[in-house]
Amino acid sequence: MTILDPTVLRPGTGPRARYHVDTRIEDASGVADFGLQWRTFDPYPELEVLSYGHLYGRFLLPQHFFRGKTVVDLGCGNGRLGRFVIADAAAYVGVELSDAVLAFEVPDGALDRVDLVRASMERLPMVDASADVVLCWGVLHHVGDYRAAMREIERVLKPGGTLLLY
Repeated sequence: MTILDPTVLRPGTGPRARYHVDTRIEDASGVADFGLQWRTFDPYPELEVLSYGHLYGRFLLPQHFFRGKTVVDLGCGNGRLGRFVIADAAAYVGVELSDAVLAFEVPDGALDRVDLVRASMERLPMVDASADVVLCWGVLHHVGDYRAAMREIERVLKPGGTLLLY
């Protein structure tokens, strides 16, 4: 199943996973400090427990909620939540406008199921109705045009799919 729209993507150089850059990005300077934050201040183990609790506890998700699903993680940063999703997901697409995505460490054995994309939520380089789950954690308030971002989420989410928004 095709998830990404190859007509607007170019291969990027970075993490071991398949990494793509949306050719339509005009200016990502507004999120430049996010990349610094995710690469510098997030490697602490205590955040792992907190992140797991946020993802599964806040949404009251069963342990294997993501099993067999195509998951799009908007504003994935360096993979703080994605690390918990990838193990069960059939396919995982991490979308991040900042260069924090370059610090995303994809687990061995999952490289063929993970795509990391540097793109804007306001114009996702994805085909329509391609995601079973869209995860948007603490990101929407950073987006310039949140209405456009919500339209994009609706466009890529399959009918009956799940939006996890915080």
